[in-house]
Amino acid sequence: MNSAEMKVPNWMLQIGEYRFNKYCRSKGPKARWVCSQNSMGCRASVVTIDNNIVNKKNEHNHRKKAD
Repeated sequence: MNSAEMKVPNWMLQIGEYRFNKYCRSKGPKARWVCSQNSMGCRASVVTIDNNIVNKKNEHNHRKKAD
């Protein structure tokens, strides 16, 4: 899997050029992350356990967001 970088605050995850936000119902060591463009219809997501990526659906329907 690609390397991921946890951002401060801990609800943001960066993988490559895409940002993911922690799904609000994620509790404990297992967390689901959705693309920051989720509200625009992007279905990309990541699942982590103890901050290790265990599953990744990295099919974005948009280009990377320019910084």
